[in-house]
Amino acid sequence: MKFDTQFLVALILGLFLFSCGSESLPGDEEAAVASANTKWKIHAEMMVHLRTAEQAVAGFSASEGADYAALAGDLQEALTLLTADCTMTGAAHDALHEWLLPYMELVDNLGDAQDEASSEQVFRSLEAAFQEFNLSFE
Repeated sequence: MKFDTQFLVALILGLFLFSCGSESLPGDEEAAVASANTKWKIHAEMMVHLRTAEQAVAGFSASEGADYAALAGDLQEALTLLTADCTMTGAAHDALHEWLLPYMELVDNLGDAQDEASSEQVFRSLEAAFQEFNLSFE
């Protein structure tokens, strides 16, 4: 099962990297000069999927008997849509990838969690990941 999960993460990452446009779009130059005081700008067609995932995490009730597998499925679906709509290039794209790789692993870990305690721990890490996302991206 672990091999299948790692293969799926690698496949999604590969699709994300392959599907990303090589043409520079307006705003890429601005994102490339982002400093510590400036958030990286994410293209709107991609941000919608990130916000959908964030809302799924924020609206999830991590109570006893919560359906973590369903949440993992929703987050995986948002990732699939995100990779399909990747239009970014440049430094902002690279910064997003730095955040996205650990996030993808968390989504994968949530789907693989074997008990409620493990699921809860991964869920809390997902919440923290979106807090970090909002500090760096807009």
